Amino acid sequence: MKKRELAERDSRGEIYFPYKQQVPRSVRIVIRGTSDDPRLAETVRRKIQSADPEMPVFGVKTMPELLAASMVNRRAAMALCVVFAGLALLLSAIGIYGVLAYTVTHRTREFGIRVALGAEAGDVVGMVVGQGVKLAGAGLVVGVVGAILVTRLMTSLLYEVQPGDPAVFLAVGAGLMAVAFFASLIPSWRAARIQPAIALRHE
Repeated sequence: MKKRELAERDSRGEIYFPYKQQVPRSVRIVIRGTSDDPRLAETVRRKIQSADPEMPVFGVKTMPELLAASMVNRRAAMALCVVFAGLALLLSAIGIYGVLAYTVTHRTREFGIRVALGAEAGDVVGMVVGQGVKLAGAGLVVGVVGAILVTRLMTSLLYEVQPGDPAVFLAVGAGLMAVAFFASLIPSWRAARIQPAIALRHE
């Protein structure tokens, strides 16, 4: 049985004794109801106290409440991980945008020459976006290798999720590439609107 939380990995077998053979100091009663009526707990309390008015009844909770209480520490740790992951994603988007914006600024003359020689706006956009996606792809490869190594340390925080779950890695990779793509669009649009006459005079 899992006595403390669902993610217990060292759960052991249980031995049940007759109540009169080993009388405990406190007793937990589990009741299955036919509905989710919140008045059920009060009904049970009245029934027990009608049989023994001096019997204290306390700590009445539903099964979802017990499950939530057993997972509160794990959920707090995961929430913290999600916050840091979101910040990392935001910083990566800002970083990609900054690098590409800097690159576009220093390649203004080059883009102007390309446009003057007949390059279409779509060609310039594709060039800048492609550069951003390549940078993100290289970072993603390094990140995946690091994540595979680090996730093994997070096994104790996971419940019914494998540390190397391919679906999770694919979803995160696709999300990061989408962020890199959209972060590359603004510099690429700026590069596509460069006027050749102005670009050729750019220092």
